[in-house]
Amino acid sequence: MRRRVLRITKVRFLTFYFEYGQDSENEEIRLNLANRVINSLFKDGTSVVTVLDIFNECNHDAIRCGYIEGFDVDDERELGQLEYDYELELI
Repeated sequence: MRRRVLRITKVRFLTFYFEYGQDSENEEIRLNLANRVINSLFKDGTSVVTVLDIFNECNHDAIRCGYIEGFDVDDERELGQLEYDYELELI
């Protein structure tokens, strides 16, 4: 069976990643990223974190369908609830 290719823009992904959910969860996500950058700065003297890095590390199944191109913005299902295999592409 062929996987369906779904697409999410960088802006919509970041909006989901940093703004969706409870305030305490959002704070923890931001703190973890800040700690990662700080640790890298101390260790290597530099730090680079790209949207693709964050995207590749995140649980795609938890992303709400409303953030994905072609879905209704009010669709609150998570990708993991879809009844087909998918591949998620960051654009």
